Amino acid sequence: MPVTLDTDWPEILEEVKSLFEGATKHHSWACKIWDGGDLTTIAFSEFTKLISGGMTADKFVNNMKAAATK
Repeated sequence: MPVTLDTDWPEILEEVKSLFEGATKHHSWACKIWDGGDLTTIAFSEFTKLISGGMTADKFVNNMKAAATK
């Protein structure tokens, strides 16, 4: 998404522009992933394995579920 007020929006995002501009609430930076303590470290490690082809999406989800219940 554009990060300045005078930037043109890509055509593919044009439909969501009015929703974005009309939003009255915001999410914290990165949806607070940096506030996750040990889970943040695990998430980054597991995500790196996922995007590098080191594990399947199902394995990633299972690992994250297990980590979240500790």
